[in-house]
Amino acid sequence: MEDIKPKAVDSKPQVDAAGGGDDENINLTVADQSGGAPVQFRIKKTTPFRKLMDAYCKKLGLRKQAVRFTFHGRRLQEQDNPEACGVEDGDEIEVFQEQPGVAGGD
Repeated sequence: MEDIKPKAVDSKPQVDAAGGGDDENINLTVADQSGGAPVQFRIKKTTPFRKLMDAYCKKLGLRKQAVRFTFHGRRLQEQDNPEACGVEDGDEIEVFQEQPGVAGGD
């Protein structure tokens, strides 16, 4: 069984399916903007963010529909990948909890 410790910053879930060259992998921090402990991930530059999003939500017991992931203020989509979005090794992905009744605009 997986040992789930969402407050442990040093836990680094590997979301890649297969090991590749280290030059293709980057380390990212996913930080909850409501004050939760950051979680470290190591993924390939070409891995869709869907895998990171799924792993983060599973680790913290969140519904993916209840959170949004952003990088430098831009919302990340599941099909996006770090290479296409300019995300580099050591960057931080922000996670925001969706506010009930506010999504959808006016």
